[in-house]
Amino acid sequence: MSIEINAKSTQKLRDYEKADEWCRDIVNRGDEMLFDVEKFDFEINRVAKTLNFPVESLHSFLRNVHVQHIKKLSFAIRNNKAAELVEAYSHGASILSLAKKYNFPPTHVARILLDMITVFEKKKITAVLRDPLKWIDSLDVLVEKYRSSNFSVGKKVLVDPFSGENIQVPSENVNRLALEVLEAINSDPICAPRFDKERQYIGTEYEIMLENALRTINIPFETENDLRAKGTSRTPDILFSYPVAVKVRKKIVAKTRQLDIDNVNEDSDYDWRMICWIDSKALYGDVKTHRSSVMPQAQAYVHRFGPGLVLYWFGHAPMELLVADCLNDVVIMGWDIPKEFMLPTGNIFRDGFKGSSLHI
Repeated sequence: MSIEINAKSTQKLRDYEKADEWCRDIVNRGDEMLFDVEKFDFEINRVAKTLNFPVESLHSFLRNVHVQHIKKLSFAIRNNKAAELVEAYSHGASILSLAKKYNFPPTHVARILLDMITVFEKKKITAVLRDPLKWIDSLDVLVEKYRSSNFSVGKKVLVDPFSGENIQVPSENVNRLALEVLEAINSDPICAPRFDKERQYIGTEYEIMLENALRTINIPFETENDLRAKGTSRTPDILFSYPVAVKVRKKIVAKTRQLDIDNVNEDSDYDWRMICWIDSKALYGDVKTHRSSVMPQAQAYVHRFGPGLVLYWFGHAPMELLVADCLNDVVIMGWDIPKEFMLPTGNIFRDGFKGSSLHI
């Protein structure tokens, strides 16, 4: 049995390393799929099969790596390259071509140009990106010296790449900037407003699923909104009214400081670990995101509320890669909530959560 477990663990580690290598290669060289929504979807599905990696996990993994790339380049692009972007655009380079040249998201390049060459206030630019044809409806919205490079192109028939339907153009003439901003956001598979909104909805959906599951077994808790209404800072998604315990494999307890509750079953050697909160993450927990973003947040919760659980709904890297050096009070879980909860009374609720309900 131990040989079989070790073989599975080794294979998971190899699958993770291959996925990590692929994601970083795609981002570092600015692959064409980062600038083409259809190609992005095709490649994610194709490579997921090749790498033996769940599609939703690979999609989230790639986005995590892309976010790290954006953070690394953002200051230099916005502060040192903005003037170059404006100059190149004024001489005819398209927003999409500039995004490819600098390996920076088309939506972000469009945002920089809107800030530099239009009269819109910064707080208005997000609305402009969501509906460029509405807001960039005349040359009057451009700073005067840039109007000559943003000529009107006449009435055009535009097609939404997602629905295939014609886009309603609010005016007879469409200027170049409006068209290119539209092209940029329609070509951006990660940072476009549409996908930002989708991620918000998905995150909220999983939080609601978690809340409903806990309500089904009558474990009292407060939500993030409840805590914020009380003025509490640093709020996890779920704060239990009293501590509960979850099952954790003993071999993980012995070998790591963080705890993994994947694949616990009735025959496993296990221990019970107390948790006071759960933080829901509708993403894949790769090593760098886990260490640089999630764990600092979790550590703040531990200091304030006690031990807790981080739930990665799209899975996470192998546990041996997620071992933290300074924290021993965080349980890491992927895909699902714990299959068993123990209350302070000693009562145990079994079978866990699948889909939208818990069975006691």
